[in-house]
Amino acid sequence: CEQRWWRLDWAETQFIVTADPSSDGHWRLQDSVYANFEDERKLRFIQLPSISRGIERKEWTLDFDFAVRDFVMDPSQDLLVALMDHITFALPLHS
Repeated sequence: CEQRWWRLDWAETQFIVTADPSSDGHWRLQDSVYANFEDERKLRFIQLPSISRGIERKEWTLDFDFAVRDFVMDPSQDLLVALMDHITFALPLHS
């Protein structure tokens, strides 16, 4: 298996269709899980497959009831942190 890595001799090639790379979409790749925004309230996740480790490709989405500005994840800890888009408050100024 290691020799295949040195020769870049892949057992299989798959493609992931993503948002336009010139857009402002955010994505992450962590511990064989790819994630990106589908829109400001939805994240899409893809567990990347591995023939040698017997891992199948899985896809799922998470919907939020708030706009997500950014996110980080650590699949090994089953952890997702989503940063809520800020809300601007107007403060009255008196003179």
